[in-house]
Amino acid sequence: MKHYCISIALAVLLAFCSSQAACRIVYEKSAANSTVVIGDAAAKFARISNAKAELTINGFQKGESGGGPAECDGKFHPDDTLVVALSTPWYAHGQRCFRSITIQGPNGNSATARVVDECDVAHAGCKPDIVDASQAVWEALKVPHNQWGLMSVTWSDD
Repeated sequence: MKHYCISIALAVLLAFCSSQAACRIVYEKSAANSTVVIGDAAAKFARISNAKAELTINGFQKGESGGGPAECDGKFHPDDTLVVALSTPWYAHGQRCFRSITIQGPNGNSATARVVDECDVAHAGCKPDIVDASQAVWEALKVPHNQWGLMSVTWSDD
């Protein structure tokens, strides 16, 4: 009976969350399988401030260097939107999806972008300190086009 009630509660919560763009669900069972925690995954990761990273450029549109659609929403994103993919450790199993981060460039300029994808360390050859950014992020940081590609930056959760 307990498992049946939990299944119904999860089904109701998932149905509600499927209509909420930023609603992410965590379902955990204790080692003894006696405790179930249902909650907002956004509260489960440690906030980051001034993390050193390598900014790379990525195409988030269909047919560009990013490959398939973004992990967070299964969609492609135009080059003129401020979006990023974070390397696997920072992506935190999707817990940063749709969250904003602020990227600080070495020139003193900053840009705020939304996390929409993962730069997969295990399968895509991504290093663990990558912020893979759209063209719009590079433009917002006021980086000359001939310097686009790889740049040391810091970033923080908003």
